[in-house]
Amino acid sequence: METGGISGCTFRIRRDFCVVTDSVSPPITQLGTAGFRCWRIILVLAILTVSVATHWPNLTLAPEAPSDKIFHAVTFGVLTFLFWRTHWLGSLWALALVMTAFAAIDERTQSLEWFHRQTSLEDWCADMIGIGVAFLLISQRSIAKGKSTLSQMRAALADAAEREMFCRPFTWIAMATSAALGVLVGVPLTVAVGKIIFRDQHPWQTAFLGGVLFAAVAIQLTWRSALRAAVLRIARERMCFCCGQHISKEDTALAGTCGSCGEKWRRAQWVPPAEVRRGAAPVSRRSLILFSLLGAIGIMAVLFFMQVTLRLGGNQWLSAEMLDLCSYAFAIVGIALILRFMSVPYRRHLANEGSNCLACGHDLQGTSSSSEVGICPECATEFVRIKA
Repeated sequence: METGGISGCTFRIRRDFCVVTDSVSPPITQLGTAGFRCWRIILVLAILTVSVATHWPNLTLAPEAPSDKIFHAVTFGVLTFLFWRTHWLGSLWALALVMTAFAAIDERTQSLEWFHRQTSLEDWCADMIGIGVAFLLISQRSIAKGKSTLSQMRAALADAAEREMFCRPFTWIAMATSAALGVLVGVPLTVAVGKIIFRDQHPWQTAFLGGVLFAAVAIQLTWRSALRAAVLRIARERMCFCCGQHISKEDTALAGTCGSCGEKWRRAQWVPPAEVRRGAAPVSRRSLILFSLLGAIGIMAVLFFMQVTLRLGGNQWLSAEMLDLCSYAFAIVGIALILRFMSVPYRRHLANEGSNCLACGHDLQGTSSSSEVGICPECATEFVRIKA
């Protein structure tokens, strides 16, 4: 068992999850820049493609094609995610302002006479729905950078691991393969379910949404697996978070400076957070009741919203495409918010990682240690307490 800690915090990591091997990957030069370069190239190409497609003269979709409102929402949601990954803007509010302005300019310029297109307020609303859903999903997966030293180091390690894994071509190949498999599974499955159970009248639209949904889930699972491998690789090889150079394992100091780029490092930054055992973050009866109520309210809200939109559709206040899109977006928002509330006990448990034993939960703040190494009096798990 290897353990580590920061600033009076304690944490541990099982050796079988961080095995030291003789094979060390070559250092990645300029890890910070290379980690974002691919995302920036993809974003530029995506913006050019979208701009050409939305301004192509007299471009119309076939009658059996999915609704153009769905295309608008998915396209601008993906653009928002790509823009966020480039790290060109440090603030999410600035990103929201830029994407809103870009959607408005893109839609407004379509009415220029040499494009032979029309500006549609509903298309812009669909763009905004896609941007809003993308921001909600970003907030679900973004790393919480708390005020404690431990949470900040965990966030820095995960951020460096994401940049490191996207410097490797295999990551992109694995994600593309996962997306293709998701489409191959999602398209026939959703079409079959829609036709058999719901008697769907729009199979092409259902196929498109099913492919996008299953591809997104497959990419997310591959992303998490690759991120975990990258975290363990950086921790095992002690790579500098800035330039990717390896810090010598013979250097046993608690802190130092990278000899290549001058970035400051601490030995504890390469210790990944220990895995929490199943059931280690108990949920109280009050929390279970609260989550059940939230789930019931969310389902009722979705059903109520769909009934209201159907009535509005009968009065022709909104187009059928916008009503469908609003229903999809509302369902996604409801599910994401419910999942957000359900993760509160788990986040609280991780917040106690620095002061409680991760194995049994015993309070370690008053436990003495010699040479920075201590033993939990309840379960004999080793821990390290490093002072800032």
